[in-house]
Amino acid sequence: MTELDYLMSSEVQVEKYVGLWVAMVGKRIVASGDSAKDVYDRAVKAFPGEEPFVAKVPKASAMLI
Repeated sequence: MTELDYLMSSEVQVEKYVGLWVAMVGKRIVASGDSAKDVYDRAVKAFPGEEPFVAKVPKASAMLI
């Protein structure tokens, strides 16, 4: 399961992240915010040597293709 699959699965409570950028390391959301760069930078600082997955959590009306 990819990070995107996990993020969009029912296992993760994403309601509080709708419209925000999130950074994941493994199956953990480790940073969130309005700026992809800031979220990425905070994740890299908190988890050196890891490559965080960064995505914007879509609104419910948005469709991922």
